[in-house]
Amino acid sequence: MGFEGKRLQALIVVALVLGVLAPLVIHMLPFGGEAARGVEEPQHAPRAEKAGGIEVVETIAPLEKATTIQTGGVESYKQLLETLEAQRVLIRDLGSPLPVIRPLGATVTVATPTATPEAGEAVAKAPSGGVIGTNVQVVGVDESDVADIMGPLVASIHDGNVVLYSLEDLSVASVIKAPEGFRAWGLMSNGKDVLVVLFKSVRGPESVVTIKVKVESGDKELEIPMVKAPATLVKVYDVTDPASPVEMHSFEMSGWPVAARMEGDAVIVVTQGAGVSGRQVEIGVPSVGGRPVPPTRIILGAPGPVKPLNVLVANVSTGSIDSYTLYTFPNPRIYYNSGYLVVAASGFTTEPIARELLKAYADAIAEVDPEASSRILELVESGRLFKAIEVAVESFKRLDKEAKTEILNMLSRKLMRAAKEGLEDATMLHVFKVDSSRIEYIGSTRLPGSLLDQFAVELKDGYLVVATTLHKVRGVIPLPAIDVRIINLPPEMRVKDHTVVVKLPTGELVTIVLTSEAGEDEELARVFRNILATPLLFVFYDIRGVPEYTNVYIVSPEDLEVKASVEGIGEGMRLYAARLWGDMLFIVSYRLVDPLYAVDLSDPLNPRLVGKLKVPGFSEYLHPVSEGLLLGVGISEKRWASKVSLYKVIDPVNMEELASMEIEGLWPLALKDYHAFAYDPEYQRVFLPSALNRFMKTGSAVIVVKVLGSEPWLDLEKVVEVEGALRVFAWNNYVAIVAKDKLVVLDRASLEEVEVIEAAR
Repeated sequence: MGFEGKRLQALIVVALVLGVLAPLVIHMLPFGGEAARGVEEPQHAPRAEKAGGIEVVETIAPLEKATTIQTGGVESYKQLLETLEAQRVLIRDLGSPLPVIRPLGATVTVATPTATPEAGEAVAKAPSGGVIGTNVQVVGVDESDVADIMGPLVASIHDGNVVLYSLEDLSVASVIKAPEGFRAWGLMSNGKDVLVVLFKSVRGPESVVTIKVKVESGDKELEIPMVKAPATLVKVYDVTDPASPVEMHSFEMSGWPVAARMEGDAVIVVTQGAGVSGRQVEIGVPSVGGRPVPPTRIILGAPGPVKPLNVLVANVSTGSIDSYTLYTFPNPRIYYNSGYLVVAASGFTTEPIARELLKAYADAIAEVDPEASSRILELVESGRLFKAIEVAVESFKRLDKEAKTEILNMLSRKLMRAAKEGLEDATMLHVFKVDSSRIEYIGSTRLPGSLLDQFAVELKDGYLVVATTLHKVRGVIPLPAIDVRIINLPPEMRVKDHTVVVKLPTGELVTIVLTSEAGEDEELARVFRNILATPLLFVFYDIRGVPEYTNVYIVSPEDLEVKASVEGIGEGMRLYAARLWGDMLFIVSYRLVDPLYAVDLSDPLNPRLVGKLKVPGFSEYLHPVSEGLLLGVGISEKRWASKVSLYKVIDPVNMEELASMEIEGLWPLALKDYHAFAYDPEYQRVFLPSALNRFMKTGSAVIVVKVLGSEPWLDLEKVVEVEGALRVFAWNNYVAIVAKDKLVVLDRASLEEVEVIEAAR
């Protein structure tokens, strides 16, 4: 036996050692019917000892193979679930730690009006005069936050409920209680009389679902725990009378809330469900408004481990809703402006390597199995890579042992070379068009590099401006593991492979294969499948790698084509902050110093890097404060102090730092959450709620920085110590500091304390 053959044997032995235990029983999310009418509160899944069973019968007849290539949504729920199940099995075989497959619980059914959406564009309602509210990216588009202001009314989340404070009589006007099983997560408003509250479900106790499996010895019932599926409730309140808020509408979605926007009467909510990655696997059909999302509205938007993002668009006047579900990388960045909703998700993936391996295999079998070779190439070209792997595995099983060994050696060498070259991160940019309560998926494009945050995406003269930092990780593709044993199944089911069909409540059938012990030929097939699948499944999230440089791309939101770009900014440095102001995109990168770059976008199709300024430390957030002046909040080069900088950028070619201020022992929350930043242009003050971290003392405070018209340009006016300080608002003659359990009211001119309103009062 040659060296390559010995290496293959060693590969298999090591892989066997790396095998994991994985239960292979799946319970699908039950579908709701039409939304119940006249129901004021959501109907939750009953906390019974046993939930409704799903019929599972053994079969050896294969399901009919779908041949339609989908360019938009999936063809059916069956196609969705088969794709996700294929990914789950591959992840299992690759040795990922999957201790449990969590069945999804019942959907929440909520009273949801079914009126047809009205045509017409949403118009943003400006907040009342004299109001300084939540810091947002796009003027007129409110963003979900822990607090909001509507004229003299301040709403804040406290202990899972929503407290409404009145600045007119300095008291608690009322409290909106969270429904049973939910806690308030975020707030939005139209700035006047409509408050939108997002409630996040709290996982309840486990119930038990019964699955009946037919085996040779007779029917066998399996009991597995079922955890209630996460859900999000969106409730809309009329707070014209703050003492008696009136619920206008209620919408339900599966998944945890991750982001939300509101413009006029249009509300956009994005939730994230569990997916085929990490330590928990949940496979089910997402629901919005108490009903399953139609298959044509489910987009498989990225290869490899993905998570479902459910997008709800609702009209608060009519109660009409529309939705999509997008399977893509987790932890997305959300941007909304002028009817365009951008969902941008970044991650490391080597899809091109998977394509190369599949094409190499197709070429290798072209003579012995031309039909399979042609089919694999066709599927690769159309982007259906998991289906291509399935076809490749079936053809591989038909080869003789010598051919199998030769092919495995060839593919292993290619994979090893790819691992040495390393992985580069990418951003999937998905674009939707929103009109009132209607939403349509335009499409997606892939850009090199990762986004820092939502400020790295902007809309300029009808084009999307996207800034990314390209990172690289080398030598990280893992050794495939192939040994899989079944646990939590009756002994008679471990004797041989069992192909079962799960019957969904809709009547559709999904094939699931419960695999037990396998012979040598089957083990070789698993090694082959894992080699092909590794590049698709090995995805890093939140791992930056080594930064290469920052790029700026100009993308058309209509055809998703890159129209222009500026690449190679800040070699060896990553993006720390971005802000579009007028015709200039200002970006901050960092390594040892803080370079501030200016990219001229006056002609979006001809972007130009026109200015660069190096200063110590770095800024995490940039904010325009007056004509030609840009404020930066970041970290000092000493690393133990925060830093506030004022830049003169009226001439981007010759930018300068007018002043900087180091503040020891106080860390502004705006370093991680830009909502915790407020600027009062009337008094030229910056308010920064901060965490206090001094020797032998912790707590919270609000830093008040004065922006002056001449030297010294910046002045630390005051530090107001308020335990649990989160946000700062202003209304008429008051400054309101929102804390976790109270509202501290200051005089707007003198900053002297006027009143402390306890939430529990």
